[in-house]
Formats: sequence, structure tokens, C-alpha cells
Amino acid sequence: MKRSSLLVLCVLALVLTQCAPAATPTPVIKEVVKQQTVVVKETVIAPTAVPECPKEKYALTAPLIHPYVTQWAVGGEGAAKELGFELVYLTAADYSTTRHQELTEAAIGMPCMKGIGVMTGESATLRATMEEAVARGIYVTQSGDCPKDVSWVCMSTDVYNSAQAVAKEIAKRLNNTGNVLVAMGVPDNVHQSREDGLKDWFAANAPGMKVVGTLVNCDDAEGTVKCAEEAISKYPQMDAYYSTGLMCAVGAYSVFSEAGRDDILVTAVDDTPEVLAAIRGGKNTFTYTQQPYGQGYLQVYIPWLMVHKGVKPTGLKNNFLDTRITIVDKSNVETYTDTMKQNFLELKKYVETEVMK
Repeated sequence: MKRSSLLVLCVLALVLTQCAPAATPTPVIKEVVKQQTVVVKETVIAPTAVPECPKEKYALTAPLIHPYVTQWAVGGEGAAKELGFELVYLTAADYSTTRHQELTEAAIGMPCMKGIGVMTGESATLRATMEEAVARGIYVTQSGDCPKDVSWVCMSTDVYNSAQAVAKEIAKRLNNTGNVLVAMGVPDNVHQSREDGLKDWFAANAPGMKVVGTLVNCDDAEGTVKCAEEAISKYPQMDAYYSTGLMCAVGAYSVFSEAGRDDILVTAVDDTPEVLAAIRGGKNTFTYTQQPYGQGYLQVYIPWLMVHKGVKPTGLKNNFLDTRITIVDKSNVETYTDTMKQNFLELKKYVETEVMK
């Protein structure tokens, strides 16, 4: 019996010894899994942390290099200097809506981008791109062509109303009777609105004023001369040459004089050196200035206010901000910039107190 009992005890001891290695790894495996889970969790969280931006970025993008656009960009640079952010200015070398879209998309993808101001005369081509910027949390502003259904601030001279103001001035100088030829830039919405405003005002207020034709692509160094030459040869009956773009009038100053037609009233847009020289030189001409500096400034200043002040543009109808015009002729050619500066300061105050709330 003793010997049998001893054998049983030995067998039992052997069984327990063999089971021990099978039982002891279980807590070790659980511990390993637990450690791996913690490590994985940490590696997932770490990349999602957003680093601090050393300097906020705001962008201005445009579809071409143009004197007006250059003044507009200077306005953005002025805001950047005053407020301490980095301005990214991107523009196509030659007029291209496709390239403009690519540049705007590039700006959207830049780190630390807080706001983007886009200048365009063809709003539909950039609509999806601007909506993508909004979806990413970037504040957007627009100048140029201003649809009524955008969710962002769009600013410009009210081109239709400004055209009517010019039409009124032309009719006054021609005693409400005369033939007007339109010199247009790229036939986009902005230039078309300037033509429409002119025609509509004449139809409603001065039926003795007639638009005898329209020339296009006149708003660059080559086109301005070509259009003026075509105007002289095809429309000798014209009494006024109405420009819808900054450069459209420039060629007329020399071409008309060479043809002995200084009697033709030439209207211009904005204040290029050539236009101011013509006014000072006594040409039969006048222009109106817009607010390029103010538009460039406000297009990045408004997003900055939204980021830093937590305000929104609730004080505008259809999100449209009219940036005003100043008529310039020989009576005020030496003092009009003072009027423009005063207009900008008033506009900036209006934005701060009435628009952004």
C-alpha cells in the first residue's frame, strides 16, 4: 500500500508539473497584448496633433498680371505689414482661368493658410475651388464678378452703377446727343456689365445717345492700339469712345490725335500714368478710379477679423460690398488721391462697425 500510494503521488506530481508550463503563459500573453495595444494607441494619437503655425498665411490670387491687380496686391501687402501675417500672392502670367484655378488650389493646400482673397471676372470657374476652401475652414473673399448667392464677401465697384454714372457724364458733355463706341476688354461678366449699364442708362434717360458698336480684347498693350485703329477706320461717326477696362483708352490718345480726331471724347477706367498724362495734357477725356488698394487690403483683412475677432459679415445684402468710385478730370486730377484715401478709411471703418458683427 505504501508503495502504491507513493506511485500515485509521483504520477500526480508529474501531471501537475506538466500542466504548469501550459497554465503560466496565459497571463504573460495577456500582458504582451496589453502592452502592444498601448503602443499602437500612442502611435495613432501622435500624428494627429496639429503643430502651432509660426506665422499665419493669407493669400491673394488673380488670373493675370495687370496694373490694377498690382495695386490690389499692394493693398494686401499693406494689411500683412500692419497685422503681422504672411501674404502669399499668386497670379497667372497671362490671362488664364485654368491657371488661376490651379494657383488657388495650391494656396488652399498650404499649411497655416487662414484666408484667401480671389479676384475674378468669371466667378463660375472658381466657385467649386472657393467652396472647397470654405469646407477646409479657410475664410474666403472675392472681388470682381459678384454673384448674389455666394456665402462669402464679394467686393468690387458696383460696375453696373458706375457704368451708369459714366453714361450720365458722357451725355452731359455731349448735350444728350451722340454716337458712342464701346471698347471692351476680355468679354467677361465685369466688362459686359459696364456695357449693359451704359446702354440701359442711355435707353432710359438719353434716347439721343446711341451705341454704334463694340470692340473686344482692347484691354492690353497690343489690343488698346489695335482697337483704336479699328475704331477710326470703321466708326468715323463716333463722338465718344467708352472704355470698360483700365488699358482700353490708352491707345486712343495717340491714335485719335494722329488721325486728327481730338474731338472724340474718350472715357477711361482707373488712373494709369497714360490716362493721367492725357488728362493733364488737356485731352478730351475723363476717367474714374476704383479702390484697388482698398479691395486688396479688405480681402485679407476681413478673413483676419473672422479669425481673430470671431465676427461674421452679417451687415451686407447678398454679401456684396461696394467699394465706390471717384470721377477724375482736369478739375481734380491733382487732388483725387486724397478723395480715394478718405473713401478707403471710411470704407474700412464701415466694415469694422457695420459689416463684421
